[in-house]
Amino acid sequence: MTVPSNHPGLLNRAGMVLGVVVALIPFLFVAAQWCMLQDLARRALSSGNIGFFHNGPVAPEVWLISLDPSLQPSSKPEGYVGVLSADLLEHVRSEAHRLEPGEMSSYVRGDECFFFTPEKSANPSETDYKPAGVLVADASVAWALARFSGGVIAFLCFGVDVLLWMGVRYMKSQLQRAELAKRDFFANASHELKTPLMVIGAHIDAVRAQHESFDDAAAGIDRELSRSERLVGDILLLSKADAGMVDVSIASFDVRETLFDVVRSLGPEARSRGIELSPVNPTPLVLGSDEDKVATILFNAAVNALRHAASVVRVGMTVQEEQIELFVENDGAALGNQEREHLFDRFYSCDAGGTGIGMALAADYAERLGAKLTADSSKGGTRVSLWLPRTWASEHLRAP
Repeated sequence: MTVPSNHPGLLNRAGMVLGVVVALIPFLFVAAQWCMLQDLARRALSSGNIGFFHNGPVAPEVWLISLDPSLQPSSKPEGYVGVLSADLLEHVRSEAHRLEPGEMSSYVRGDECFFFTPEKSANPSETDYKPAGVLVADASVAWALARFSGGVIAFLCFGVDVLLWMGVRYMKSQLQRAELAKRDFFANASHELKTPLMVIGAHIDAVRAQHESFDDAAAGIDRELSRSERLVGDILLLSKADAGMVDVSIASFDVRETLFDVVRSLGPEARSRGIELSPVNPTPLVLGSDEDKVATILFNAAVNALRHAASVVRVGMTVQEEQIELFVENDGAALGNQEREHLFDRFYSCDAGGTGIGMALAADYAERLGAKLTADSSKGGTRVSLWLPRTWASEHLRAP
């Protein structure tokens, strides 16, 4: 199944929406803090208590300001009015005459934040009320803290937005690369499936025209059918792996026989290509693992090695103290950095003749077994190694 072409666009829109939501968080936080501050100031002013309103570490301080500019408030040491800015005093005294008892207004400038209400609000039962003063709640500390917290949150949200933007760009590039890789795969797979059919047709035509013996034609047809069967089989196995339908079956087997089986299976193809395919260090050694998965990994690695070999492909093993290396190597040209980096990626092929399925399937099987699949390439050729524990128990396997 291919990635829909509109996925990058959907990803862009989703990233934009998330970015806007994250950017709004600081503003929503400050707005919520302002509402809480208003509620706290309203309760402090309605209490009518001069001094600190004890309801938290940043509770507002309440004072009585006389509406008569010539009078100092008795609830604060002399000079308190002078400490307040002239703009604030003028604003309070002008607004106080417009406020009804119970109404509250605010004054905010920078880190200064004051709420005020007519003195009557604290004692609404009085009937002979004449506005003589204003209750002022100094919430500057709480407001400064809210602004500082909002700034910190804004900084963090900016960082989240940057990371989100980078993540969207990375995911976009991955989707686009996957889309291109799958397009290449279908093009290569179509070519790989079409080529054997054309060759088979050519053999049949040659037999009909008596230009080729039946035995030679049958051998050629059998070779091309095996090639097509292998490609279709790899596609089905990869689909099963994606669907979680791959089971790991543990059994004892002789690794040497597995190496011989790989060499025997690919012998005809190696001879047709003029490649020497031989086993190396075929020492009898019994392991407990999934023989079919190990054989598939080595087989796919050998097929890939044959495609890029100059004249020799070797399949062998080395026994170390705690690990066994099963390897496939050839004498072909060294892989480039990009080719080596993406060798086990799905649908990535180093040449036009491959589909990028075999090595991806090998890597998937190695991961399911809990083994390690590596590739080393130099001027002398390329070596793909499967590293297995020498003593294998079922608890070492990754759940499929």
